[in-house]
Amino acid sequence: MVGRVFGASKIEDIADGLLIRITPVKSRQILLSPDRFSENTNYIPTLSSNNHVRQAILSAAEEEEISYYGYKSRLPIHIPGDTEKRATNIVLVDGVKVFIGDVPLALLLRLVVELFKNKRGIISRSKLINTGFIKAGSEFQSVGRLRQTFRVALGNVSPEEFIETCEHKSIRLSSHPSFISYDREKLLHHRNEKIRRLARRLP
Repeated sequence: MVGRVFGASKIEDIADGLLIRITPVKSRQILLSPDRFSENTNYIPTLSSNNHVRQAILSAAEEEEISYYGYKSRLPIHIPGDTEKRATNIVLVDGVKVFIGDVPLALLLRLVVELFKNKRGIISRSKLINTGFIKAGSEFQSVGRLRQTFRVALGNVSPEEFIETCEHKSIRLSSHPSFISYDREKLLHHRNEKIRRLARRLP
């Protein structure tokens, strides 16, 4: 049996019983047992955090959900709750470090919360305005800036696919929840109150 490993910058073939090292966030070894997986199993990096570790294997049911909900991205997303300099947060997309301010991070986390709440992940721009995540009159610019922030890490995924515009002027993070990980404990102690409130809503 040969599996497929989705790494930070490439897909690697792996054989039965091979010890591999994946380093999108930090070195982590995974031993694959040949009797556990079928040849159709898909592997994604395991991104660890204190309170929330997404599974490293997509099940057949999850693959069906990707098809059913029409997610456009399979890139692993990790929100470690870390900062650099004074007011810059770090988000890792496919192992690429992206720097993001508190306001766009709060918007990203709101999309993540919606995705875990409802796998369609769709939220209207009007609701985002009413709850203070984007400003009235600049909603298109706010979403556009968030998209462009991640352009450097998206590879063949377009920013418009990564954060998708849906019906009725709604948007979503177009990813299966299994590709998303975060450090809830660090986010709960973030300097920004809105981010702390969102962290409390994360599973």
